[in-house]
Amino acid sequence: MPPPPSLTGQAGPGAGGPGGPPGPDSPPTTPAGLQLSQQLAELQNADPDAMVKSLTSIKSVAVSLYTRAAFTLPGVTRNLAQVVKYLDNSIQEAEKAAATTAAASPIANNAAIPNPAGQNGMSPVAGLASQPAG
Repeated sequence: MPPPPSLTGQAGPGAGGPGGPPGPDSPPTTPAGLQLSQQLAELQNADPDAMVKSLTSIKSVAVSLYTRAAFTLPGVTRNLAQVVKYLDNSIQEAEKAAATTAAASPIANNAAIPNPAGQNGMSPVAGLASQPAG
């Protein structure tokens, strides 16, 4: 009886080796898996302040399109009004997240936990960037 693959240094089933099925610790190999992996990595570094700026920029474009379509494309105008409404809700949520991140930052610094929002104890909230958190 031959020894098990783990004792011979060979990859066994599920070990992610060539020719075998990928194991749980192997990187994704499908395009959808790679895309999801990249998106999750981006979300781990999500910045609520950057999100507020992006959403505000998108809202200004939607409002500009709304005014262009106001008298000639009523269906488009109705839908853009809904877009602006939902963007306002999203901006409010992102602002709440930014406030929470700013409030949690000093706690994380005092607890010797790496600060996920800013560097060197600086507050991630715009307007407070020159003041140290804590």
